[in-house]
Amino acid sequence: MEPVSLIVGALATGVSETGKVAVKDAYEGLKRLISARFAGKPAAQTALVEHADDPDTWDKPLAMVSMDVTPSPRQATWRPGR
Repeated sequence: MEPVSLIVGALATGVSETGKVAVKDAYEGLKRLISARFAGKPAAQTALVEHADDPDTWDKPLAMVSMDVTPSPRQATWRPGR
């Protein structure tokens, strides 16, 4: 294998690994935020935990309990692009 191909291959592998780590970190952060939002709501917490193992079964229950969570005033007035 020529040196340029070797370098390009190594860079591509590094980028894909970095991307995987970034996506995983973002997912974990989102789960923490949602979990904090569901604090004190046992049905919502159960739906969130169970959804990770069986999303097809828990999509609808998670959506239902999500509607029961009242947004904060800041979230209620936030508009994308402003």
